[in-house]
Amino acid sequence: MKTNTTNFIWLAFLTTLVGFGFFIYLTLHHYNLHYGFGAGTALCNLNSAVNCDSISASNYSEITGIPLAVLGLVSHSILLILILGLAVRWVDDTMRVSRLTFYLGFFNLFVSLIMAFISFAILKTLCIFCAGTYITALLIFFFLARGLPEVGFRLFIQDLGEALTSHKLYLLPFFSILGGAWFFDLAMEKKYGASDVEIRAIELYSRLMNSPVVDFDESLGIVKEAEGVPARMRIVEFIDFRCPHCRVASSTLEAFLASRPDVQFHLKFFPLDSTCNPQLKQGDGISCHLAYLAQCSQKLKNSGYQASRFIFKNQDYFRMSSNKQEMTQRVAEHLQIDTSLLDECTKEAETFSAVQKQAQEGKGISGTPAIFIDGRLLNGVPPLPIFQKIYQKVVNQ
Repeated sequence: MKTNTTNFIWLAFLTTLVGFGFFIYLTLHHYNLHYGFGAGTALCNLNSAVNCDSISASNYSEITGIPLAVLGLVSHSILLILILGLAVRWVDDTMRVSRLTFYLGFFNLFVSLIMAFISFAILKTLCIFCAGTYITALLIFFFLARGLPEVGFRLFIQDLGEALTSHKLYLLPFFSILGGAWFFDLAMEKKYGASDVEIRAIELYSRLMNSPVVDFDESLGIVKEAEGVPARMRIVEFIDFRCPHCRVASSTLEAFLASRPDVQFHLKFFPLDSTCNPQLKQGDGISCHLAYLAQCSQKLKNSGYQASRFIFKNQDYFRMSSNKQEMTQRVAEHLQIDTSLLDECTKEAETFSAVQKQAQEGKGISGTPAIFIDGRLLNGVPPLPIFQKIYQKVVNQ
């Protein structure tokens, strides 16, 4: 091979290596998110528009039960082997292997274009690491087209016919992608205990249906409405902003809601603080103040849900701090609300009354978080795949 074409092949190899790195992250994040260990912790979870969880939790993240991230990981592994073999001249039939590598690069690009369309046009969400795989797929195909000799689609039909007859070995990379992805997914599901998901979902759903229905005042709290469609399921969650379990539940629910636009979410405050919650006997006023901040963010800018996400994301600070003024300033700056207006709102009797009434609605709950689905108390906070299965059972009942 000529020097300039060899350089393009090595560029294709390095770019494939970068794409491989993206898929390692996306694969790990997919399993962590779906089995309850990483919801809300993705590096690119910046807001509702730039959110890896939204993509990974959607129905488009898997095909026949296999995560697309795993398929991408395995296909890039095989592509790395093929490109390296061509670069160091390990292969005998260079022309045929070159065309095979070119076809695989095109296949990756084709899938990337489909996923980019789904991400931007249907889900209307950007995943930075996913976008990285789209860009690398384009670059890989470009470098392969420039670096491999006499490649293109002119001989595709002939190559396909020979692969199905006299050269079946050349189908091995494509079957290896499917087989490798299937075995990898099987191993990961075993590691995360996926076989117990259906059993746990049935058990939790049975308990849910046996729970009494509770009616809540829809005028109290913060409502995240279903997006563009009638609500098929309604979730009410009682929280305390300094509760670590509430932070975990919040992340799981955020990923679930991102994948289910037909779910209405109602956030209510149950501060574990006697300052605004008469059901308790002690408190320092901090949990109540955080509830006031979210309540006032909703009143002043209709951004109570965003305030809640910000507080949970920075829960370590809010749990340790006792400086209410600094807390107010942080929330105000994040949401671009006038600090003096937000501070004044937190001290109003109307705000105190709204939070106290929500806490009184939670009378009888044993702790936070307390999640109600269509008015029935859900036992605990299940990981995302169990939430998804409960959703299917609820909407299909």
